[in-house]
Formats: sequence, C-alpha cells, structure tokens
Amino acid sequence: MAQEKVSALDLQIEQLIDLRDSLKLTVKKWERRLKKIPAGTRAGLLESLPQRKDHRTTGKKRRTP
Repeated sequence: MAQEKVSALDLQIEQLIDLRDSLKLTVKKWERRLKKIPAGTRAGLLESLPQRKDHRTTGKKRRTP
C-alpha cells in the first residue's frame, strides 16, 4: 500500500513538472505577444490557452454571489 502511494505521488510530481514547464512556455509566448501589440489593445491571452484534455472537477461547488 505504501509503495502504491509513493508511485501515485511520483506520477503527480511528474504531471506537476509538465504543467509548470507548459506554463513557463505560455508566459514566454504571452510576453512576446504583448510586446507586439499596441498599448490598450486586447491581447486575447486567455483564448490562446490550449483546451484541457480532461475536464475533471475538484468536487468543490462554485460559490455564487
């Protein structure tokens, strides 16, 4: 059982490292994109994000105002 938990943690760590690397690349792309557009112009940065492959939820309900 302990070994299974260690293996699961190893997988999560690997996934987090992949996510971190992907986010670093995204930030670099955004910085280059922002340098090219005029001030005050909408850059559409969020629209440039890739769609997530899995759409799992955390089980937390969203609070409404």
